[in-house]
Amino acid sequence: MKTNNSLNYILLVIILWSINTQSQRLTQWEIISPEKTVIGNNTELLFKVDIKPFWHIYSVNTKSRNGKNTSIWFRENSDFKITEQLEAIYEIEYYNRNTNQMEYIIEEEGGFAQKIKVLKPNPIIKGQINYVLCNRSTNQEIAHVYYFEIQLKTKNN
Repeated sequence: MKTNNSLNYILLVIILWSINTQSQRLTQWEIISPEKTVIGNNTELLFKVDIKPFWHIYSVNTKSRNGKNTSIWFRENSDFKITEQLEAIYEIEYYNRNTNQMEYIIEEEGGFAQKIKVLKPNPIIKGQINYVLCNRSTNQEIAHVYYFEIQLKTKNN
């Protein structure tokens, strides 16, 4: 019995690892921040995503009851504060026949913009992007988390 449980556990780990690896190959994230920013000023962080053909992610504006919309979570930090809501870049309005709902998605390339105010010198910003990949043909969905860390450089006025 113990051997059977160990084998099941190993198989589960392999399956979860392969799903995670597959979703990483389907999306490529790039975080773009200003070269230098001034303490006390607002600045914009861009979370750019490239998505393989036939796949999309749900935007921040999707009114999903099951948590499919993309969200970006920032670890609390006194070095900066969020000043505006997250904005989608290049989202598409899409009618999902399976759910009979209009949804906002991002295909091929797009992303999100987040405005923040820098409060202290050279802040390190950490967080995660929570998103769901969806295949247009099969409706396969893969929930995924992308962790990030940004080191902003500050300059004097």
